[in-house]
Amino acid sequence: MRTLFSKMLATTLLLAFSVAAQAAELPRLKVGYIFTTNHTPLMVAMDMGEKQPIDGMWMKPLVPKEKYELMKDGKPVAVLDIVVIKSGSETATLFAQKQSSST
Repeated sequence: MRTLFSKMLATTLLLAFSVAAQAAELPRLKVGYIFTTNHTPLMVAMDMGEKQPIDGMWMKPLVPKEKYELMKDGKPVAVLDIVVIKSGSETATLFAQKQSSST
């Protein structure tokens, strides 16, 4: 579980760095998840925040359960908008409508 979370945060961080290099303001990503055990690492990261950083990264709540800053070594690198999705078909629909960038 820790490895999956590390990989997910590393991918988000790389994307955030590449976008941040091109823009002055923080990149904004919509992250969708279905409330299942597959997304437990994301839920733990949202709940634990700075209490459990992984590779110097954690999620700082701006609006709990809705909006977070992805932090790396104490500096914000991206803003994450969290979208709770009810089913796989809803995920596909939101992705097609560009309402979710990651699941």
